[in-house]
Amino acid sequence: MSETVLGMTELQIQLFTAIGQVAVAAAIGVIALRQWLTARNKLKADLFDRRYRLYTGLIQSMNSITDGRTGAVDQMERLVVEAKWLFGEKVTKRLHAEVCVPFQRLAAEKNAARDWKKDRPDTKLLSEAHVDAIAAASNAAIALPKIVGPHLQLNH
Repeated sequence: MSETVLGMTELQIQLFTAIGQVAVAAAIGVIALRQWLTARNKLKADLFDRRYRLYTGLIQSMNSITDGRTGAVDQMERLVVEAKWLFGEKVTKRLHAEVCVPFQRLAAEKNAARDWKKDRPDTKLLSEAHVDAIAAASNAAIALPKIVGPHLQLNH
């Protein structure tokens, strides 16, 4: 073995070169891991944002139906269809059954009450159906956070 620069042998130089290459590869691996984790967290944050927008949209459509605005039921139905892609089939079925259907019923009762003539003898039946629809819609409004709440957590 012959000595070279700084009194090191060729074998020692090759060893330090190999250690340097391993250190560079390790640093690149750490950087790649951090980029992957950052991208994964961004996907989670984006999914959370889209789910939260859908949740607030459902609340707005519930308020619109309660106020008797036209087109609010269609808006709610579109949001429930979109929920399939954001929450999955199971949550979508629950949203439809426990939230959408009671508010559709409330909208139908509001439309019937609007068209109803007050001097008709069966006005009391209409009022009872309207009150029942309001109660069901109130329960649906309470159920909404319970259905989507577990999916509205930003865990990284």
